[in-house]
Amino acid sequence: MDKLNNSKRAIKGTITKIETFVEESGNHTPTKLDIKLKRVQEMNRKIDELKDQYYDIKDISVNRNYNSVHNHENAISQTNSKLKLEIKLPEIPLPVFRGRYDEWPSFKSQFDNIISNNNDLSESQKLYYLKASLQGDAKLLEAVDDSFESLITALKTRFENKRLLTETHINAILEIEKLTSESARDIRTMTDILSKNIRALKLLGFERNNLSDLILLNIILKKIDRETRKQFEQSIDSNQIPELDTFIMFLEKRSQTIDSINRSAPITHKPKQVPFHKGKIFLNSNDSSNSCAICKLPHLTYKCSAYQNMKVSDRFNQIKRLNLCINCLKEHHKIKDCKSKNSCSVCKKRHHTSLHIFEAIPLPLSTTLANELTPLPDMQGSTTPDHSYTFSNCVGEKKNILLPTAMVYLRGAEDQLFPCKVILGSHLSFIRQRLANKLPLKKEKINASISGLGEITLRVKQKVNTVIQNKNGDFSTPLELLIVPYITTTSIHRMDATKVKIPSNIDLADKDFGIPGEIDMLIGCELFFELLRPNKFRSPCEKWLFQEIVFGYIVVGSFDKFEEKSYCGLAINAKINSDSLNQQLQAFCEMEKVDESSSKHSLEHSLEEEICETQYQNTHYRTEEGRYVVQLPLKKIHTV
Repeated sequence: MDKLNNSKRAIKGTITKIETFVEESGNHTPTKLDIKLKRVQEMNRKIDELKDQYYDIKDISVNRNYNSVHNHENAISQTNSKLKLEIKLPEIPLPVFRGRYDEWPSFKSQFDNIISNNNDLSESQKLYYLKASLQGDAKLLEAVDDSFESLITALKTRFENKRLLTETHINAILEIEKLTSESARDIRTMTDILSKNIRALKLLGFERNNLSDLILLNIILKKIDRETRKQFEQSIDSNQIPELDTFIMFLEKRSQTIDSINRSAPITHKPKQVPFHKGKIFLNSNDSSNSCAICKLPHLTYKCSAYQNMKVSDRFNQIKRLNLCINCLKEHHKIKDCKSKNSCSVCKKRHHTSLHIFEAIPLPLSTTLANELTPLPDMQGSTTPDHSYTFSNCVGEKKNILLPTAMVYLRGAEDQLFPCKVILGSHLSFIRQRLANKLPLKKEKINASISGLGEITLRVKQKVNTVIQNKNGDFSTPLELLIVPYITTTSIHRMDATKVKIPSNIDLADKDFGIPGEIDMLIGCELFFELLRPNKFRSPCEKWLFQEIVFGYIVVGSFDKFEEKSYCGLAINAKINSDSLNQQLQAFCEMEKVDESSSKHSLEHSLEEEICETQYQNTHYRTEEGRYVVQLPLKKIHTV
């Protein structure tokens, strides 16, 4: 490079001399001019050569820099390749679409990005992935022909319905459940639903404005709990019209505050108490002394046909539930306050004649029946033996029936799978309350009465819609389930499953079929027959039937009881001996009876006691609602 610079300076000096020669005045001979012209031409040639040499050096420098950068990029690429080999990213699962209108835009966008816009996939591959993504109602949709374009067009025609999508999002906002108490989780759920559907409506072309925000704000204000509403009203001026965004931010902050309070609150461990189940019956407040307390018709209680058809024990329990006097069968007082002079016409004790229990004549039990009567364990912890028995389902042989059960999977709100044990065969389908709360899916309010064995009626107030599937995932179907507190257990008795010769080539629907356990679901007959498959066979001993369903093989049959105690899950306890009820009734009467000896010592009362008695006699009364009112006596305080 230095050599080129020296040549450049030499050429520049020569050009300067030629320039001076030209500018000098005077006559120059043609020979000198010709020599100078040749010198100029030579300088031009040297200048061109010098330029070429400069350009060659620049090319060499660029090539060197390029090679350096290229080598650096190769090194980075090799490093990234090594990192990719060391870090294995999880596979991206296919998006799932179950036929809900509000889920279609999100599914369409994800599926297009992953599958539809992938030019490396063939049409048949795209069709396969699309069918694998469809579940529930969407899977039942039929296309014109078996091609990807035909199926995607059918889906667009069905679910890209702007009107239905709009109604779906608006209804989701209007149907937000009202909050009855302070709950951070419920408040967050409310804000999530509101924000999600507002964004969806915006994508459909419905922009927010002041009027829409005001309407939405008033709708949500009516759905929050009382304390949250109070806090919000205190956070704004009385004349200020609140904004929807401000309200949503308030709800977010409110949920965080409740969370912080709940986390900082000390946890107190209360002693575990034995649950007490108290029966209740709601009565009409418009009562009269001549109306029946049971059916509310204008006749006395003991003349009621329903009352007369009851057993004595049932009559007694009914009287206790209705808080009636056991002597006159009327309301608003106990037996100690009963003014009726009548008593039992049989034993002359203070109870109604219809409640008298006649002594039962003991009859000898047959040996077979006596063997089938097994005392139930004492559920109240009393030391007095309770002669309660249950009849087994078969008198001649000690057998228990194995109910057909299966393990299935329910899909929750976020596509989690929850395993549960089900019994197959019912008019409707039911789910246990505890499992329904775990899913957690949106519960719909209903008002239905379910009657079963003995016409016992159960009130059902909620239902839930979910998808049931097997463990392999090759079968799934939507299912509507009524929510009940409890269903049943599979069996009271444990069965020795090792005695059942199960073929090694079958997959059981419930591998723990011999172990007693609580049932989470009861599947109705509407779906049951769709679960059946043609394969079935009996065991060599003819006691067991193996039936194949979509969840595997179910086992049905009877087995011998090998426990000493015998119970029956669906039987009514029969009170064989009435002595226990007699003792309970007598104890109840004695407890309610006023001690007569106390009246003999009335003259021995002190002055203060006499004042209290007089105060009580002059001030006590009973209200129309049945409440007992008395004015308390107060001592006078004398100042010194």
